[in-house]
Amino acid sequence: MLAHADGLPHLAQRAKGGGTGLLRAGFVASAVFTRARSLYTKLSFGIPGIVTMWQEMNSAEQMAALREGKLDIGFAYLAAESEDLKSKVVFRDPIVVTVPEHHRFAKRRSIRLTELRDDDFVLPVRHLSPRFYDRVISACHEAGLSPTIPHQPRHMLSILSLVSMGAGVSFLPRSLAKAGFPGVAFLNIAGTTPDIELSVVWHPDNISPALRRALQVIVPLC
Repeated sequence: MLAHADGLPHLAQRAKGGGTGLLRAGFVASAVFTRARSLYTKLSFGIPGIVTMWQEMNSAEQMAALREGKLDIGFAYLAAESEDLKSKVVFRDPIVVTVPEHHRFAKRRSIRLTELRDDDFVLPVRHLSPRFYDRVISACHEAGLSPTIPHQPRHMLSILSLVSMGAGVSFLPRSLAKAGFPGVAFLNIAGTTPDIELSVVWHPDNISPALRRALQVIVPLC
């Protein structure tokens, strides 16, 4: 908190010259491996007069911060209960199965979900990523699988870490395969593949000039 406060005067001074101000932006780290990366870069360097202050948060944390006026814009996986916020879909990412590199199915290219009935799963706590969690569980139930979930970390990169250590298998956006994370394999889901939408999100009551400028640039690119 002290480091954050110490940096604000410097950021404010940088923004002052452009006459627009600070843009407080939230992001999910996993999205840097999607086309959202170019939007992150555009906000950081491509809007004269705006200084962007990035904060890594999971999707639920971003929704709360937008409602409380602590963020101006977010890049998140929306929940069904976010109708009070405005959003624009940036990217639709297919969901795949992730297994440890020494898993019995690691050499496969695709898998039926019922083949994982004897595996433990690593999934986020539902309230942190409700739409992702619900789509995964729905796909499991449609396939006749009731997953056992003993491990529930907060972030998707933490999920990858646990999978690589052999704690279990998981579901993750396919884009995370580009992270080059060691010790894991990504398998397509046979049949109908669920997906998850990453969206740019903001609160309609936020009158920040920096937000207005950012939306004029970002939304047409989505």
